[in-house]
Amino acid sequence: MRFRQGGTLWEVDHDGDPDIANSKCKYATYEPGDDDDDDDDDDDDSGEYFRAKNRASSDLCIKGSDNTRLSDCSSSNDKLKWKIDADGRLYTKNDRRGCLYAEDDKGGERVNYDDGDCDDRDHAEWEVTDKNQIELKNTGLCLTYEQPGGKSPSEGDRMIIRSCEGFPRFRYDLE
Repeated sequence: MRFRQGGTLWEVDHDGDPDIANSKCKYATYEPGDDDDDDDDDDDDSGEYFRAKNRASSDLCIKGSDNTRLSDCSSSNDKLKWKIDADGRLYTKNDRRGCLYAEDDKGGERVNYDDGDCDDRDHAEWEVTDKNQIELKNTGLCLTYEQPGGKSPSEGDRMIIRSCEGFPRFRYDLE
């Protein structure tokens, strides 16, 4: 069973206990706490970040950068680690003030990453659906990669939005 409390999505098993084994909810279920770095800055580094591994590929994840693309998941780069906040912003561990955004809310639009202040950025609210798709909130458009003819993804493929489909290219394993 799933329920939402504010911006947090919870999943419980049949006994009502939190089901933390279900990876599709890891993006939103985390316990705030101290990080191991013992630094005194104001950045919140608590909780779990996820890697959005495209299901059409066994080894390519979304990488947040000016030209957001698919990249090798084996890298330890923090630009591959994502979190969604209560406002629906997707940001990376590398830059907690940044956000993933679409240039417009029309199919085929490119998706970029702004590493600055995203408070006034349009088309930057996302949600992870129950089908493990990353949807531009309330649009029916989901994150996928730019590859003509529905071919398998390649490293460096740009991220775009298209009408949500049930195909692996629109789905992600949230690790």
